[in-house]
Amino acid sequence: MKKIFAISIFLSAMVVFPVLGQAQAIVTSGNWYLQTTSQVAKDASQLPQVGGSLTQTDSTISGVLHVSNSTCFDWATDVPVSGTITGNSVTITSADVSGQIITIAGSVNANLITGTYSIASGCGGGDYGTITAVLVSPATGNWTGTVTSVPTNSAATASFSQASPNADGFSPLSGTLTMSGLSCSISGTLAKEQSWVLGNLVQGVANLTDGSTLAFNGFITNASTSANQMTVNFSISGGVCAGQVGTATFSMQ
Repeated sequence: MKKIFAISIFLSAMVVFPVLGQAQAIVTSGNWYLQTTSQVAKDASQLPQVGGSLTQTDSTISGVLHVSNSTCFDWATDVPVSGTITGNSVTITSADVSGQIITIAGSVNANLITGTYSIASGCGGGDYGTITAVLVSPATGNWTGTVTSVPTNSAATASFSQASPNADGFSPLSGTLTMSGLSCSISGTLAKEQSWVLGNLVQGVANLTDGSTLAFNGFITNASTSANQMTVNFSISGGVCAGQVGTATFSMQ
């Protein structure tokens, strides 16, 4: 009887421990920011700045990315990606974009992917190197900051709400924006169809109360950490503040 009992425990261990050892990593769905370092030559990466959506279903990962500041990719072009997760290992491959296919392989936890990338064929073919991808915390919240402009400086406040990424990988941004102390004071509401976050990029258009518009674009400057700082350049068209330009630096409260 003792021998049978011991064998039973041994077989149970053989069944249980491999399952525990194959625990699968979970990728948190949302807006991701990817940075690369090319091994081909200094500053030669064709994926210098990448942002967009990633999501996981069972062992499958998918999303839509966009590449900025590249001579081989148009930032406005969707780059659909898909792949698999096994344990804490991930492999992601892009669709063919202008003859180019991106492959990413690395390790993953909920908010971080580290590993390597390579580009096959097309304009960027032959580029390869290391890559780090981080989940960027949503810009949802209250922001305060200062504006550097001509002829004077001013204060700025904003209240943003960031939605989940859409089918093109952009995370729509809504909310309000106010600046005081300029040659005039302005306030307005973001146009959702023109306002978004993509990786660490931020862009928006605010419809101001006097019928004019304020366009801004910039970066979340600490996307890889707390993502609570933002710097944007802006310009105002029409209204009493027409021609006003400047730079606003925000911190989330």
